[in-house]
Amino acid sequence: MSEILEKIENGEKEKNIQTQEKEVLDNFHREIRELKEKEEKGELKTVHLKDINPDELVFEDMAKWEQVKNNLIILDDLEDFAAELRQEGKKPEDKEEIPESRLLFAAFLLNKGAGFRQMKAQEQKKIYKMKEAA
Repeated sequence: MSEILEKIENGEKEKNIQTQEKEVLDNFHREIRELKEKEEKGELKTVHLKDINPDELVFEDMAKWEQVKNNLIILDDLEDFAAELRQEGKKPEDKEEIPESRLLFAAFLLNKGAGFRQMKAQEQKKIYKMKEAA
């Protein structure tokens, strides 16, 4: 009897985890959909979001987005991520193709990452100039 209860309990835990994962991914899709809408209205300047279907993005994309948003990723890592996606998309033996949305999103992330790099470089220049002036 306890074995049956344990299986039921484990099944419920797994169901809760799956529900939580789905909610997290749904929130990510919603966030990207909102960015896409801003781009369509001209409030956001990027060329990559207009053709993205947010529902095709996966957890790996979400993880990279969170790293970019929080400025916790090195641009080289983003370049590697984008290159891997492009390479995976070219393999004819793959049963599952990489959706174009994921490739476009990787390009969007690269642009964002490059923008953060430029901002940091400008901040460092300002600090250097302030030190020189002092």
